[in-house]
Amino acid sequence: MRLRLTALFCLASFVLLSCQNKPAGVRDSKAAVSPTTVPRPPANSLKNAYFGDLHLHTSYSMDAFVFTTRTTPEDSFRYAMGETVEYMGKPEKRLVPLDFLAVTDHAEYLGAVREAINPNGPFANTEWQENL
Repeated sequence: MRLRLTALFCLASFVLLSCQNKPAGVRDSKAAVSPTTVPRPPANSLKNAYFGDLHLHTSYSMDAFVFTTRTTPEDSFRYAMGETVEYMGKPEKRLVPLDFLAVTDHAEYLGAVREAINPNGPFANTEWQENL
C-alpha cells in the first residue's frame, strides 16, 4: 500500500511539473510586466519619513573586526550614499541611498586590533601582534 502511494505521489508530481512547460514563443505574463514606480508625494518636513542607520560599527571596533568586518568609516559613508564598497570580500551596493548614517565605533581599543595585524604598523613585533 505504501509503495502504491509513493508511486502515485511521484506520478502526480511529474504531471504537475510537466504542465508548467510552455510552448515555444509563449511568454510568461509576470515576466512581461515591468515594475512601475509610484510617484513620491511633495516634500513636507513635518511628515516625511527618513531612513537610515543609527548603529554601525566598522573595522575600527574590536567586535566588528573579529567578525571579519574590514570596512572603514569612509567606506560606510560611501555605501550609505549609494556607492559600491567591498564587504566581506564581495561588492555591495544599496538600492536606495540612506538619508542618514551614524558610525558608532567603540572607544575601547579604537582601531588597535586593526593596526595590530599590520606587519609594518606601530604594533609590529610587539606582544599585541604575537597574541593575535
